[in-house]
Amino acid sequence: MGDFMFDLNTATVLSAWGTIASAVVAIIGLGISVFIHKNQKILTKQINDSQILLTTKINDSQQLLAQRQLIVPLWDYISDLNEIDPLQPVTPDIVKAVNTLELVALCCEGGMIDEKIIKRTFSDNYMSMYRAIESCNIVPGLSKSGKQLLLDSKATSLFYEKLKNEHLNSNAI
Repeated sequence: MGDFMFDLNTATVLSAWGTIASAVVAIIGLGISVFIHKNQKILTKQINDSQILLTTKINDSQQLLAQRQLIVPLWDYISDLNEIDPLQPVTPDIVKAVNTLELVALCCEGGMIDEKIIKRTFSDNYMSMYRAIESCNIVPGLSKSGKQLLLDSKATSLFYEKLKNEHLNSNAI
């Protein structure tokens, strides 16, 4: 059989070294698996966090777009209002104006519309209309003053006060 012969001891030693090598490879494989698993958990968390952030941004953008789309109908309501003459109040004009101011205030309060856009677009008209209604004495056919009508409309009064305070503080140092 040639010069190269294995005896039983050599075969046992080689078998032992093979077993040790297999165990080392298995341990290294296990370590790699644990390392991959830990990194996979971290990566999964990062992907999840990124998805949450992206979903939030998309949702906020869609909400802002929906809020801004309501500006057109409100613009129509406000631009369709007749001017209020406190000395000669016209009941339907006052009722329509009070209802429109209430609609604007409730839309802002309920988050249905972007309040910043409303303030920038309508604050002067809103405040002017509010003051004109407030100056009306008894509104014909309603037995109430303009001020009483506005006080009955809580959201309108609160929004007016908010606009007034912001207007007063806009030039503050």
